[in-house]
Amino acid sequence: MTSDLHVADRIAIEDVVKRYCRAVDRCDWELLRGVFHPDARLDHGTYQGGVDGFVDFVASRRVGIVHSAHYLSNVLVDAVGDGEAVVEAYGWAVQTFREPSSLVPEGAAGVRYTSTYRNIDRVVRGPMGWQIVSGHLVLGDLVVEPLALPPAPRDGLTQRPSTDDPLYAVLRGQNPRHAPTSHREPVTTETMAQDAQRSRADRHTENGEVSG
Repeated sequence: MTSDLHVADRIAIEDVVKRYCRAVDRCDWELLRGVFHPDARLDHGTYQGGVDGFVDFVASRRVGIVHSAHYLSNVLVDAVGDGEAVVEAYGWAVQTFREPSSLVPEGAAGVRYTSTYRNIDRVVRGPMGWQIVSGHLVLGDLVVEPLALPPAPRDGLTQRPSTDDPLYAVLRGQNPRHAPTSHREPVTTETMAQDAQRSRADRHTENGEVSG
């Protein structure tokens, strides 16, 4: 089945699932929307629905997050038709939260979630390239580790669960040590909702729609 796909298609499909990881780790809602076909249906844990609702769902689960890293391995792509494929990717995620996240246990300074999972996505090739048209999150192991101390500060460039991450400065051709940041960590329910709504409004504007 995989022999029906050109190497360039396989690379492009793998890039789709990698962009998904970047989007959720960096809370980049515009990038996250672009991963999906506009009519995509998603089954991710407690969420089942369309793209707009999924972006809001992910944003709501980033409150108080200070670290997020999704790692992929064992990516297998199977052609299932002309311009259509199924991609299975094994994943491992590490995420750290502190207040105001409701995930932080009482009396703890923070909490770390380590999980394994698989993404099983059906992708289609269209005018916007390869996009996910249906996505399924298959849950694996989960370890919840309450933290007695807050995450330790690090010297040098550090990861940010936002588009203030050093990556975006480098993409703009800037030195990440001198690029301006919004310094909004840890994120709150309000800032996550505002960013997700702004991304949705921008997409409607680009499509010639009137946003309410």
